[in-house]
Amino acid sequence: MKSYCPRLKIMYFVIFFFGFCGLAKNSHAATINAASCSYADVSAAIQNASAGDTVNVPAGTCAWNNRLEISKAITLIGAGAANTIINNGYSASCSGVDPTVYLLSILPTCSSNPAIRISGFTFNFGTASCGILYKNYSSTTECTKVRLDQLNISAAGFVFVHYGLAHGVMDNSIIRGTMDMGGSEVLWAANNAVAAYEYGNNSNFYFEDNTWSYYSDVVDFGHAGNGAVRYAFRYNTIISPPGHQESPLFDEHGNQPAQTGCFGAEIYGNSIDATNNENNQMNLYAQRGGKSLFYFNSVTYPVGKGAVKT
Repeated sequence: MKSYCPRLKIMYFVIFFFGFCGLAKNSHAATINAASCSYADVSAAIQNASAGDTVNVPAGTCAWNNRLEISKAITLIGAGAANTIINNGYSASCSGVDPTVYLLSILPTCSSNPAIRISGFTFNFGTASCGILYKNYSSTTECTKVRLDQLNISAAGFVFVHYGLAHGVMDNSIIRGTMDMGGSEVLWAANNAVAAYEYGNNSNFYFEDNTWSYYSDVVDFGHAGNGAVRYAFRYNTIISPPGHQESPLFDEHGNQPAQTGCFGAEIYGNSIDATNNENNQMNLYAQRGGKSLFYFNSVTYPVGKGAVKT
């Protein structure tokens, strides 16, 4: 006897209809080609882009003398980190989370949770200013769709800072320099639903499959967990500076004047190379607030140079 299942037919129709509508929506996305890697051409292409568009930046070496902000849902793609190279010609004293001291700022309006991706560039921030700031001004709405990948970034000051409910991922990149994060104390409010911190969900900023090393042997090297934020480091290769003590390499701040404690951290599966570290002890991890998972990390350290401390 032939069976008949109307609900199955309806399900197929719904899948087809919404799949078709999704394709139709994506078909309106445009690809905009910047004329060169210059600041003027890249910023003009971004200004002409609409949400969902891709901006392609060609190969070349360019100096940017002005800072760039990205707030809308676009994909900014270079010709590869070895081919599209941006040198920093913008000067600002590197401190805090003011966007004007960063060459590149990601400042999304998170009520729409825009998907933003930056990929395929080298950014030599150097000593002129801070590097990349990813900041969410909202204390109640998360951003979770920011991806930074296939980058080569370096800075004497902060190479990357994420602030507030600014979540997403940085992956498959080369990072040289110190990283930081922060967040307002209002994120700890007892009735704030987003304040709950759970492991493994998208309410996190993930660093994964990167190579992270120091910019200079005389500059602090680490990732500071300042303020009410959360992060995860997993499956990265980390190279310790030869003669400078990490302070520490990973940190979770507790409550202190003008600053609240970190929500938490996940740190696992990383390979840490300290073979050239000349200190007797390596300050690997300090937890003073929040909660954490710290496991399955390997550390290679010189024989007779002391022990890793947490």
